[in-house]
This record gives sequence, C-alpha cells and structure tokens, in this order.
Amino acid sequence: MKILIVEDDFKIREELKILLENEGYQAEVINSFQNIAQDIMNQEYDLLLLDINLPNENGFMICKEIKKYRQTPNYFCYK
Repeated sequence: MKILIVEDDFKIREELKILLENEGYQAEVINSFQNIAQDIMNQEYDLLLLDINLPNENGFMICKEIKKYRQTPNYFCYK
C-alpha cells in the first residue's frame, strides 16, 4: 500500500514517513507547496494523509479540488 503524506512541518512529515515504512507501507512525501493539488494529482497512491493547515492553501479546499477529478474516498479530519 502506498501512502502519500502532505505535511508542511518537516519533523512531522519525516516521522510519519519513518513510522509508516517501519510498518511495511510504502510512504511518499510532497515537499513543495506551490501547486499542492496538482502535485497530488500527479501521484499514484492508496491513501492520502493531508494536513489541513498548509502554506497558502487549506487542506479542505485541496481535498474538494482532488475529488473533482478522482474518486477519492471520503476523508476524516483530526485536529
């Protein structure tokens, strides 16, 4: 299973990647936050971990944009 991580905090992003890989998942990260929705759309993944508070963009709005073009399952939000 491939998990795509979209998190602007470097430490959190890297820790999530390490934890997921240690559990046997293939984890990829997005490091650029200029065109987040497009970068996500260019990736193949089974699960998307999307931060809500990203630079210049809102994770909810990104999710709505992605859902226009992909049959992404409903999402859950935590704070």
